[in-house]
Amino acid sequence: MSPAIDRRRFLTVLGGATAGLAVTGRLASPSAAHAAPDPGPFGLGVASGDPLHDSVVLWTRLGPDPRTAPVAIRWELADDERFVKIRRSGTVAALPENAHAVHVEVADLPPGRWFHYRFLADGEASRVGRTRTLPAPGSREPLKLAVASCQAWVGGPYPAYRDLAEQEPDLVFHLGDYIYETRDGSLEEFRRLYALYKSSPELRDAHAAAPFVVTWDDHEVQNNYAAGIAGGAGDGRPFLERRANAYKAFYEHLPLRRSAMPSGPDALIYRRLRWGKVAEFSVLDGRQYRSDQPCGDPFIGPVCGDEQDPARTMLGPVQERWLLDGLRASKARWNVLAQQTIMAPYDYDVGPGESRALDAWDGYAAARERILAASPREASPIPSCSPVTGTRPG
Repeated sequence: MSPAIDRRRFLTVLGGATAGLAVTGRLASPSAAHAAPDPGPFGLGVASGDPLHDSVVLWTRLGPDPRTAPVAIRWELADDERFVKIRRSGTVAALPENAHAVHVEVADLPPGRWFHYRFLADGEASRVGRTRTLPAPGSREPLKLAVASCQAWVGGPYPAYRDLAEQEPDLVFHLGDYIYETRDGSLEEFRRLYALYKSSPELRDAHAAAPFVVTWDDHEVQNNYAAGIAGGAGDGRPFLERRANAYKAFYEHLPLRRSAMPSGPDALIYRRLRWGKVAEFSVLDGRQYRSDQPCGDPFIGPVCGDEQDPARTMLGPVQERWLLDGLRASKARWNVLAQQTIMAPYDYDVGPGESRALDAWDGYAAARERILAASPREASPIPSCSPVTGTRPG
């Protein structure tokens, strides 16, 4: 995005998501480096995320082999890739009750700067990751961003992530379905799935290349769930127990701030980031607070009128008010909703009938209109959920 765009404001809906990065560039062929595992105890890679203009989160998790005791991990953030000029460093305990994952919030950094970071444990160093702070509040620095979601493991390898890493975006927005759940809703199973997905070298490359801003959709917990209502048959455990396990594993495996740490089945994950004067991003949670899907809860089906009920909500009343207040007060050139599902109306019935994806915003039509009315400009939705996948051999 560039401040040269002459529309005063524009509400862009990043519906869960297009593949990789929408910029011109070559797709490099795989190299031995892409196939190499991450070193030593850092087999799940490194990541950074949730940058502000003066801080950023650094993440790693030891494993995937289980351990039973705490492990001291040293972290370093430097101006240069060789770590000649280390700007910040420290030691953090990786605890077994958190799957030996660590989240380091590095503060008091200069705005609009790229840095390199790494972790050290068991006498070995992790790979070096790149991260950056957001521009200063008054900046008009242009932004190069990437969007991803719906990375089903069974769909194949992730060549788009390899290309994304080589394009070197400023930010990556991951809009949900980081994993696809199984019937087993135990904490151990969710941890296993994240470790499986992070065994992809392309995904680890992408995380190491730029800071990620993440939110969840349904498959991090269960397909098409709504708030405390299960989306399908489980393994017999109460649904909120499954949701608590899922939210804990999500936090353990992604670069989130302490403010997003779950408390049982609840976690505050919606938040706002500002790229100087150029863009304001509202990162939404479209699952934890929503009304149940209307009209008998079909994935795609005929409408029944309930979808027009103004009491129905995708975001819940508190989050919706937070969003509307933010949109009305924004002074940014671009206002961007980082969210999970198709927002544009779409009729799947090619005949005279009407068939909608009622798990998406078509099932919450009045709430959608309230949000679009709060924007100074008409919304322009981006289509939902083109997987970042190819064909996995075997």
